[in-house]
Amino acid sequence: DECLDLGDLSRDEIDYLIKLENTLKQTLIAAVGGIEGVSVVDISGVVAGHEFCTSDPWTYGITVLNENVDSLAPFHPIPQAQAAIAALLKQSLQGP
Repeated sequence: DECLDLGDLSRDEIDYLIKLENTLKQTLIAAVGGIEGVSVVDISGVVAGHEFCTSDPWTYGITVLNENVDSLAPFHPIPQAQAAIAALLKQSLQGP
């Protein structure tokens, strides 16, 4: 089966984007680190098992544009992923 959700990105381009995403995450953590009352919830594992090109992806790929060329959703979480993120946030607010 051909998976078009990543468009024609090469493996090197995908790895580069993942590196940029991790750099952004670390930059955000560093920016708020030490601010009283502020915490960061790691949501990076929320789509584990639901990555692009799996049978149940939880992130819209580039193919969402086939249905709506004006969509702002490519590479953003679908409702199931948003619910999983919300659950993690809720859990973090409730504490241990």
